Amino acid sequence: MDKKSYLVMNLIFAGIILAIFIYSGIYSPDKNNHPIKCIHEELLGAKCPTCGMSRGFSAIVRGHINDALVYQQNSVSVFLFFLLQMVFRLTSTWLLLKTKIQLKIITNTDITLSLLLFLLTFKNLIFQTFYIFYKMLLTGNVA
Repeated sequence: MDKKSYLVMNLIFAGIILAIFIYSGIYSPDKNNHPIKCIHEELLGAKCPTCGMSRGFSAIVRGHINDALVYQQNSVSVFLFFLLQMVFRLTSTWLLLKTKIQLKIITNTDITLSLLLFLLTFKNLIFQTFYIFYKMLLTGNVA
């Protein structure tokens, strides 16, 4: 990967994360008026492991951490994942532009830290999702 590609990738990721934070700030957790509905719940009538995440994020950006945990128990850790990813994107971009650290060192560190943070953050949601699939295979029922 070259320097320009890495910088473009960082800008795209930072833009997506910023859009998530803006989306969370626009829609109220109390009104539950988020335009993106849970496809799992719409199709199968059962909640998925991430149901309540949008409301949780909306509560977090308003400083209501306890409410966020009620809406979705993993919302705070997932929100922190995205916040740290934004910090990673900005820091690695700054390091690449303002220091003489080699691109390979920055990208390898970025990949390692991001992968570890992803696995730590999403392990519960991944296991819950696999459990739902396992349960569906055995019983044919989601609930």
